[in-house]
Amino acid sequence: MITTVSEPLARVLEKKHHKKVQIVLNGFDPEDRMNNKQVEKLDSSKINILYTGTIYRGFQNPSPLFEALKSLIEDDYPGISDLLIIFAGKNTTEVEKLAEKYGVQNQVNCLGFLKRETILSLQECVDILLFLDYNSENGDGILTGKLYEYMFSGTQIWAIGKVNRASRIIEENDLGEVYGNDVEKIKKALKVLLVEKHPKKFSLELLTEKLRHYTRGYQAQRMLDCLNQN
Repeated sequence: MITTVSEPLARVLEKKHHKKVQIVLNGFDPEDRMNNKQVEKLDSSKINILYTGTIYRGFQNPSPLFEALKSLIEDDYPGISDLLIIFAGKNTTEVEKLAEKYGVQNQVNCLGFLKRETILSLQECVDILLFLDYNSENGDGILTGKLYEYMFSGTQIWAIGKVNRASRIIEENDLGEVYGNDVEKIKKALKVLLVEKHPKKFSLELLTEKLRHYTRGYQAQRMLDCLNQN
């Protein structure tokens, strides 16, 4: 039996091996979010946009967001100084260089590597989660565990980058917005965010029911069903 984590990858493997490939998603365990403690790493006076995890150079790129932010700073747009973009993860040196290139370094904060429980808590506390989809031909099959963490966070997600399957999952489940690499759309979204300031959250209970088939429990049962069929 061959299994993989996404439909696009299944098509590739089926073409190569000439046999049926079963899809078992990575998924997320909602219990990981139970009893999360609030963290003291956020400035609550700011509108916080957060990216968590590693950024893979050449494949993921926050430049469209930085370009939109730069434009609003140059326009001296009301409230733009209240916006803070946070990156938590390894190897943020390239992000810092990119922020300097666009002149937005004063509104970008790189926290470095953090424990998973801290990351999960931050995801729940911020105003927007930034998802960077893969700008590559093979990006459609990449569904990382980070996607599922975001989906069960209760926080709205903004997907930036080439619109692949991951971005479409966010859109199909009404978990946020998909902007591709469209700087003007991102700029408009930032303007709306500056008015809203703190967008409405989704409840974990409702998400757990709505996204039941993305839970690890559901996917584990699917794996067992596949094994029993063989």
